Amino acid sequence: MLDDETFRYVYGLGRIAQVSGTATHYYLPDGLGSTMALIDAAGAVVNAYDYDVFGALRSSTGTQANEFEFAGEQVDAGAWRRGARGSGGERPTPHMQPPQP
Repeated sequence: MLDDETFRYVYGLGRIAQVSGTATHYYLPDGLGSTMALIDAAGAVVNAYDYDVFGALRSSTGTQANEFEFAGEQVDAGAWRRGARGSGGERPTPHMQPPQP
């Protein structure tokens, strides 16, 4: 379990749940690890997300705070983090990718 002072996160083979007080919300990822939905303990969808192929958020519903979106990467104050690298809010597109060795 990881604690960021707002939420505690439960991990198994990946991020499983977000815990705040007595509320637990479970992550439903796609094959890439992107958060497609957060559900509550009863199985009701609390938040839902839809991304384009480059990771830009097309639409979302719900009001539950969630820092982990496309490819399971953390989003903080409009910027996203990808490993040790980050961005000022833009999702990567092919022209933004670093050259391959």
